[in-house]
Amino acid sequence: MTAITSPPSRSDSGSADGPAAFHPTSFVLLILPFLLFLSHQAAAQIEFNGPIYFEDQAFLGTGCGRDDNFGCAIALVGDVLLVGAEQEDDFGESSGAVFVFRRNAPGGSWVEEAKLVASDGAEYDYFGRAVALSTSGDVAAIGSICADATATNAGAIYIFRYDPLSGAWTEEAKLLASDAAAGDFLGSSVALRGNRLAAGAYGCDDTGDDANGNDSGSAWAFDFSQGLVFRLDPCPIVAGQSATFSASGGTPDAEIYLAYSTTGMGRQPIPGLAVVLNLKIPQNGGARRTDSQGVVSADWFVRPGLIGLTLWFQTVQYGQVSNVMETTVH
Repeated sequence: MTAITSPPSRSDSGSADGPAAFHPTSFVLLILPFLLFLSHQAAAQIEFNGPIYFEDQAFLGTGCGRDDNFGCAIALVGDVLLVGAEQEDDFGESSGAVFVFRRNAPGGSWVEEAKLVASDGAEYDYFGRAVALSTSGDVAAIGSICADATATNAGAIYIFRYDPLSGAWTEEAKLLASDAAAGDFLGSSVALRGNRLAAGAYGCDDTGDDANGNDSGSAWAFDFSQGLVFRLDPCPIVAGQSATFSASGGTPDAEIYLAYSTTGMGRQPIPGLAVVLNLKIPQNGGARRTDSQGVVSADWFVRPGLIGLTLWFQTVQYGQVSNVMETTVH
């Protein structure tokens, strides 16, 4: 493992023409690190109400200390928050960790729920450099940019999934580039939506027939099975027109229910179906039956009077729920 005293970065400052002119936005960016600096590393959650923003709560990861870089990466979906601490030392210096916080009641306090680490973590892996959450808030993608699975500092992405019944986060997969090479830094950035993950590898040299040169960089897309997957077409939905609701990956020839909320994402146990919905005050949108392939599709006419309303949708079968889709009626 190659130690790096400061994690790789791609930021530039200044210009050939001298210092940039002052701008209010620049001032905000300059003072932001000081707002987030509380004793050592911390993350601050900012609530907003109309044009007024105020600090709601400051976070510290349990066991975090000097130079752990808690707050180097953040992902927020509904009432679930991921905070990276890429230089946390559980598996050696700068092996890294990610902390999960959850708010269990509207307007309530955020509570540390879990500390995620790689099952094969090692020193100088920088696990937690980048983090992403699925739209349902139950799948986390975490970049470990200096993991040495195939070559020194090639990088990797770890997938964790939350089980609402046990309340535990479990490592599900470790993703690698098919042509990984030393110094690729795969996982330097990650984005997750539905059953597709995108990840950056800014150190990739792209040495194939269309080579762009050293550190030209690459981005990778990964597809994975997510079980029950819900789709809405079009999204956003349009008043006065029909929208198609569909789900795939379900249990074949079984009842499937559409749930929706007008108040946002949350946590609502449904004991009769052995699941926890990711919706606040969920409403029953009706039931259908999947076909022999576990697929269902239905059309819904969007009434004109719904313009401007924001809706959250989720499908559910016994023992499993889909991703959440959010849309504002246009």
